[in-house]
Amino acid sequence: MWSLIGRRALKAREAFLEHLSALQAKQGDVGKDGDYSGTIRDIIETDIVPAARSFKAEMDSVYEKFTAISLREL
Repeated sequence: MWSLIGRRALKAREAFLEHLSALQAKQGDVGKDGDYSGTIRDIIETDIVPAARSFKAEMDSVYEKFTAISLREL
């Protein structure tokens, strides 16, 4: 069971990091319209924040599973 928790955590982490690396392509558009800070803000609001929330939810789920297993084994 412990390896299942580790795999879920690793899978969620990898998905989040892949999402962040995909944002590098969007960085090429930054500044073309002259609104560098606006473009960055849009990327953060539309891509990074939702991905971070999803990652946090997955990690919360992993933590809850870990806690349940730990308490059961006491």
